[in-house]
Amino acid sequence: MKLHNPHIRQAILLFAAFLSLCAMVLGVVISSNTQLAMAVSETYSLKIHIDKYEEILAHYSGPTADHSALKLEMWSLNRHQLINNDLQTTLETLHNESEAQLRTRFTSSYIPIMLENQYLYAQGITEGIYYVRGNLPVNGKDNKFEFILDTSTAGSVREFDITAKTIGQRETPVGSYYFLKVSDDARRKPLRGAVFEVYRKTDAGEYVPYKRDGRLLTVQSGDDGEFSVTNVPYGHYALKEVQAPRGYALAENMVLFTVDANHDETLHVHKQHDVIVITNHRVPPLARTGASIIIVAVCVICAIILGICVRNGKLKRDE
Repeated sequence: MKLHNPHIRQAILLFAAFLSLCAMVLGVVISSNTQLAMAVSETYSLKIHIDKYEEILAHYSGPTADHSALKLEMWSLNRHQLINNDLQTTLETLHNESEAQLRTRFTSSYIPIMLENQYLYAQGITEGIYYVRGNLPVNGKDNKFEFILDTSTAGSVREFDITAKTIGQRETPVGSYYFLKVSDDARRKPLRGAVFEVYRKTDAGEYVPYKRDGRLLTVQSGDDGEFSVTNVPYGHYALKEVQAPRGYALAENMVLFTVDANHDETLHVHKQHDVIVITNHRVPPLARTGASIIIVAVCVICAIILGICVRNGKLKRDE
């Protein structure tokens, strides 16, 4: 049958185009759903068992409970960062590091947790290796816990049953202090290479050398003039400069500072560091070359004396 009517031919073409468009949209929807299903299937969930869970559950089930603590901080590791390629050894090593130290080495993210009858529940975790910490305080008292998780070898397993390790309170709290070494002129030039010995104040009020691993602790300023005294017990300390930057005089006075809860990086990881600025006075060029001048002067005097002796000897021979 021939279609002589142009309107009919146009309608058929439009209908065919409409069917093609519907097929394309349907294909996109099917593809998106397939990708979404694959993404969902590649995430994992956790059942986390921790100490004192009944007490925690009762506290956070109350109407006035602060639920902002119901989260985990997860640091992502690659397999090369595992200690001896062993999860337990890595857990024991990372246990000794503060959150601030961990954030300088690994990428971290937060994931919410829910309270079930007998365990904490988390979901939506992607494939990888993670060091995980959480803290669920009850009545102002911390309940910290940690574990390490490797989903990369899970196979078909999509849910993990974890028994978290409790993190006890540190017997001796520690903190850090930060410093900046600069010139004392208007430029405030950062100075590298300044070396300081660290001293700690005793109960008798005397500053004595502070030792770490049996050796006197020393610190040195970097290219940007910055340096720090880190992970030392709370107390009163002093820095004594024993090597000045090249071309500068030693600082005459000891630098006193106090490490306390305001400088505890575990408790105040988001607080801006207090920084003590230490200045050095530039040594005048004449003073820096004093030894050379003395040597030259001695040589000149010796040459004069030698010349006089030679002249006197010649005069005697002439007589």
